[in-house]
Amino acid sequence: MSRNEKGSSLSKGTIPNTLIVLTISGLLFITLPFIERSAQEAGADLINHHPEPQNDYLTEEFLTFHENTLSPFHVFVDKKVKPKTITNEGKEYIVVNTMQTSITAYSSTVDQTDSEPFITASGAWVSDGIIAANFLPFNTKIRIPSLFEDKVFIVKDRMNARHTNRVDIWFPSRQEAINFGLQNAKIEILKEI
Repeated sequence: MSRNEKGSSLSKGTIPNTLIVLTISGLLFITLPFIERSAQEAGADLINHHPEPQNDYLTEEFLTFHENTLSPFHVFVDKKVKPKTITNEGKEYIVVNTMQTSITAYSSTVDQTDSEPFITASGAWVSDGIIAANFLPFNTKIRIPSLFEDKVFIVKDRMNARHTNRVDIWFPSRQEAINFGLQNAKIEILKEI
């Protein structure tokens, strides 16, 4: 077969196929922006839809945290559940989330902290009620009812980055921290009202 014959047989079969591909590509190119815009508008409607608050049930504003964390923190709450109110030292809180987590203890010793064992990662001095947690923003308040009843703890410190789902409670002495050990318990994440 000569060179001209090869070229002519290929061009006869590929012209209709090429036209089909070009037609489909053109249609997609023309309609894709409209499809994408419709999908974005539908997504925006879902994101921007905020039902009116009913009575004192939880709304999205209770779920917003404005500080950086070392890991993502998402709270999902069923709005049909009336929030539990807690009073501690004259302040009222509601429980916005509960979760099961590992709980450990630490004290202000250089082998358990950095070179400044009495200063937390947030810059605060250590004190009773301070905890370290990588998955919660600084100043988040929690309770651990099964271990400490109504005591409210506040996140002021961080842990080693490998601990993504753990709470570390500060104790004044190394022996108290050792005695506490490792425990698993449900924590309640609080919001002041």
